Amino acid sequence: MQIPPFNLAPIVTPPAPVGKQQEAQTAPEEESRVFSPVEETDALAPKSGPRESPDKAKEKALDLQQQLVASDEEGSAQEESQTTPSAPEGGQGRLAENSERERLQISELVARDREVRNHEQAHASVGGALAGAASYQYTIGPDGRRYATSGEVSIAVGRVEGDPKATIERAEQVQRAALAPANPSVQDRRVAAQAAQIKLQASRELAAEAVEERRQEQTQRAEDRAEREAAQELEEQREQERLSREEQFAAQRERQREQERLQRDRLLRTNQGLADTYSVLSQVNLLSDSKGSIDLSA
Repeated sequence: MQIPPFNLAPIVTPPAPVGKQQEAQTAPEEESRVFSPVEETDALAPKSGPRESPDKAKEKALDLQQQLVASDEEGSAQEESQTTPSAPEGGQGRLAENSERERLQISELVARDREVRNHEQAHASVGGALAGAASYQYTIGPDGRRYATSGEVSIAVGRVEGDPKATIERAEQVQRAALAPANPSVQDRRVAAQAAQIKLQASRELAAEAVEERRQEQTQRAEDRAEREAAQELEEQREQERLSREEQFAAQRERQREQERLQRDRLLRTNQGLADTYSVLSQVNLLSDSKGSIDLSA
């Protein structure tokens, strides 16, 4: 996450030597000054007397022109003598102005250095193990010292392969680290947006995994229920078979008892019949004794 560089005004160069600037201002006037030919006026022409020869007139005109040039040079010398003493005052003013500008620049650089370091420290402290060491770009101030005017902290924004939950936790930490400074930069907000996109994608994957887990749980529960129902049905079938076998066994035993009872009844009836027969025969034998014995032996 990079904080944008801090643009400062160029450092003021040292002031020019005293008097140099004044000379530069007066030089154009001297260069632009043009002497025009002096014309003879009525005031300069003689009012009376004999007419002068052309040679004398030329000599007088030349003398007058020389006087004017000398007068102009004296005026220029007076101007220079008047302006020269004020040059040091102007130079001191420029020196004071430049010093004030340098103090303002140093103050701005100190404030910027503090802001940049606090900014990057906020990233690093919140980023924790995901954040790298802060790196800075420096600007040399008028005092010759280095001031941090921009910086950056690298941070791991990637995914945790195969673990959407861990990816979401990392993306949230990256978001907090990117927006930790009081005034996040455009790059900070870009990193936070990238982390939010990763978090959103991981959340979708986590939701899909949750849906798949629920589906698998439902399938497993259905299979378990089917197995329980099948086991219960098998148990019921076995119980029915057991009951059927017991019923069959009971019925069989009942039939056996009935058969045994019938056999006992038949034996009883047979014995009773034999007893009755024996009784009859005994009576017959008694009667026979009275009339003649009857051999009852077999």
